[in-house]
Amino acid sequence: MRSDLSSAISGGQWPQARKAATPSFGVHDTRCQLCLASPGTLARRFHCTATRPAEGWPAPPKAASAARNAIGIRRRGILDERALLALRIPTTPADDVGKFKWIVDPTIRPHAHEGVWYFDGSMLHGRWRELRVTGMAVVVATPHGQLLGYGVGRPPTWVQTAAAAEAWALATLLRMCPSPPPLRTDCLALVLTSRGGLSAATHHSRPLARIWGMIGHALDGNIQSLAEQETLVWFPAHLTWRAVGEARGSNGQRMSATDWRANRLADRLAKAVAREAQAPKGTVELFESSEAATAHAAALLGIGTRASNAHEAQVTTADGETKTVLQRDSQSKPKEVAEAQRAARLAARNASEGAAAAPAPAKQVVAAPWRPPSCNQVRRAGERAMTWRRVQEVGESLRASSAPPALAARVRARAELG
Repeated sequence: MRSDLSSAISGGQWPQARKAATPSFGVHDTRCQLCLASPGTLARRFHCTATRPAEGWPAPPKAASAARNAIGIRRRGILDERALLALRIPTTPADDVGKFKWIVDPTIRPHAHEGVWYFDGSMLHGRWRELRVTGMAVVVATPHGQLLGYGVGRPPTWVQTAAAAEAWALATLLRMCPSPPPLRTDCLALVLTSRGGLSAATHHSRPLARIWGMIGHALDGNIQSLAEQETLVWFPAHLTWRAVGEARGSNGQRMSATDWRANRLADRLAKAVAREAQAPKGTVELFESSEAATAHAAALLGIGTRASNAHEAQVTTADGETKTVLQRDSQSKPKEVAEAQRAARLAARNASEGAAAAPAPAKQVVAAPWRPPSCNQVRRAGERAMTWRRVQEVGESLRASSAPPALAARVRARAELG
């Protein structure tokens, strides 16, 4: 019943009351044509005794009660008659720059030059774009397992996916460091994109082209160096401790205990900073209730629209036979009205065609003034002439000669002398 639902949502349904209110239809009876009891409106369709099931229409589920109670009667009517629901919710303030802060600064530690930088990005409430929040975290540790520092950050509001948060974290670290330090990530797309070069990464079809432009600016356009020099290495994430010493990264090395622990810490910190900016619990519950309410209203609207437009009824013909016919809750435009309107449209079209049939004055064609050929035109004409001469020369060389071969001529001459 997809077409019925689409017609009802877009306002394509014309019940009897709507047709009667339109003078061009020539309909004066406002009653529902199935039950003939009340005015035929969209709301009446759910109360019509002819199309209503014997047990009645199913009530909204319990999950939809919160959304239906939060809106007024007018918006509830739009929800039932159009399967459309509008809500006003608080949103996160816009931030086009983003922010990052060190909780423990690793750059002031004695072994800062030995640190390996692990970063991760996270996203919450991905089902609803209006409620999406992202976060990122960085953990710096030595290969021997010493934790040097860690920090968290909030990407800009236009960063709305986990992959975008990872790319923004990479851009933040590269702008922070004079030269790229050893970087570890659990997003393989970053390594693969860096191998393709800056031109492909910033193509207009790439969703992260804006962030990769920042990364390319920090690396003077040479983003391939991240993968070629193995500065950026990928390791799988969300694995158990059994993956230590077994799983391999993009550089072919096995995952160490430090890699596993640092990645888990970065993931926890990224989720924690994103959780701080997420919408209140009540807002999330209202969104979930709205989905249930809209799904129930859409299903009911599609079924009710189909029942009102194709109601099966038993009719007895003049011969006494009983047959099943399809009826609608609104009557069609009377034939005499439709024919009169069709004749008026035809007359108006003929009149307009007659006015357009008058001969138009001949349009005078003015020849364009002669202009000398440009240097490129002269060069291309010369190249075409040279190509044509070369083709002719090759063709002449491939043509079979009419003269006898030299060997055959000598044999024939020797035979004549003998």
